Amino acid sequence: MCFATTPAPHRHPESPRQQGLNNMANAYTSWIIDAPVDQVWALVRDFNGLPNWNPGIVESVIEENVSSDVVGAVRSLKLANGASGRERLLALDDRRYQVMYNFELAPLPLDNYVGRIELKPLTDGTRTLAIWHSTYDERPDNQMSFQSVLESDVFAGGFRSMATKLAEEPTTGETNHCRQPSPGKVYVAEIIDAPLADVWPVLRALAGIGPWYADLQGTIQLTARPGQVGGQRKLGMDGDLVTETLTGLSDHDHRVCYSVRHDIATSLNYDATVELHPVTMNNTTLVTWTLDWPNADAPPDVVTHRAALKKAFALLKVQVGATNEPLS
Repeated sequence: MCFATTPAPHRHPESPRQQGLNNMANAYTSWIIDAPVDQVWALVRDFNGLPNWNPGIVESVIEENVSSDVVGAVRSLKLANGASGRERLLALDDRRYQVMYNFELAPLPLDNYVGRIELKPLTDGTRTLAIWHSTYDERPDNQMSFQSVLESDVFAGGFRSMATKLAEEPTTGETNHCRQPSPGKVYVAEIIDAPLADVWPVLRALAGIGPWYADLQGTIQLTARPGQVGGQRKLGMDGDLVTETLTGLSDHDHRVCYSVRHDIATSLNYDATVELHPVTMNNTTLVTWTLDWPNADAPPDVVTHRAALKKAFALLKVQVGATNEPLS
């Protein structure tokens, strides 16, 4: 993999405030739910279903009698504290497990509020990372007044209640509306027992691919400065030449993208994305690693590539200091 080695600034999604003339702020909470992603998504997807899992909402009605999965639908809410509000569904994505909405009539004194809930399945298939993130403009008289309310009472309180509800329900099979994983993809997601601020510098600086692949041979030839998008390195593998290209790097989103091209075995040609997501419930980090063969004539060797990624995770954990187990 082609990772940069230059120092990286650390900007976190849970950062309490973004400085600016319009006093933009954000709130961020993420939670591990002990249930498969499809079971969690069935609750989150229902835009009229908040009272079923969030104790802060006691009543929800979709206006104009439209279906809850119609983008543009508006729900009228009654909160447990007696306040009321109206929210509009801005986006619904069954493939990415994402819901986005805004305040039409704000139940809190916030302006330009946009919220998003998204789910990330863990590789074991029985757990899900749920992320609730919102951005909004603070008014001069209430700056920093509502971040903790949103993060602790609304977001974390909702996720905690959802986890309890799902723990009491039998595990169900995959729901019909969720798309099957592409045969041209390999996806692995694991929790690293360390905060994102500790994981990102290590992930970003990893340049030694050797410990991950036993058949790696020859020297690595860099053709660009570390961190330069478009830069390449060439290495020998089984006597053939492999070229890795850094196609994307984001210190803001904690994401690395790279491509691998093999001179002979085109079945080894793939595009990869590595992303970090902070888990605020216990100050750990979810790492997702996706390999994609968009133009493959045949499905990739999933077992081999997943085993390689498992080795990559093991190395990452050792480098971060999140495990005492030696690499096998």
